[in-house]
Amino acid sequence: MRPRPRVHLEVPQATDHVRDVVASALEDSPVCTGGATSDSITLRLHPDRRQPWSPWLQLRVTPSEKGTQLEGHMGPAPELWTAFVFIYSLGVAGFIAGSMFGLVQLNLGQTPTGLWGVVVSLSVLALSCGADLTGRRIGQGQMGVLRGFLRRALPDAVDMDAEAPEANGSLEPA
Repeated sequence: MRPRPRVHLEVPQATDHVRDVVASALEDSPVCTGGATSDSITLRLHPDRRQPWSPWLQLRVTPSEKGTQLEGHMGPAPELWTAFVFIYSLGVAGFIAGSMFGLVQLNLGQTPTGLWGVVVSLSVLALSCGADLTGRRIGQGQMGVLRGFLRRALPDAVDMDAEAPEANGSLEPA
């Protein structure tokens, strides 16, 4: 599994200015909604464009020597993230319970029907992983929309994760 895409920007303006610029851009945007508070910026697609797999971007806003740093990760909406964590936890618990019960049955000379729990749990985990990868793939374009919104709102932002930030001042990954 790959980690969630990271966003790490350096903006040569003060924290308050960056927050105000993003808040103003959000008010005028037909594409993105969200909010800007004293220490964070949240971006998501407008409800008319949102799908279950649509990404969500939460950025931590901190002052730095050169202005302001924005750091965060793109990922699914919190309610979808919670559902995946629950399904993964259920799959792992089912695997442990099924394997323990099946092995006890096997040691007692009984038919190890509990091992079917292992098969079902592994199937649930495989389907969850497949759904995760599919959602990431079809949400790539929408991640680009969120990055594009930031690029237009903060044209002076430098991507700190790029290999050569001075040569590639865009928000696109190198």
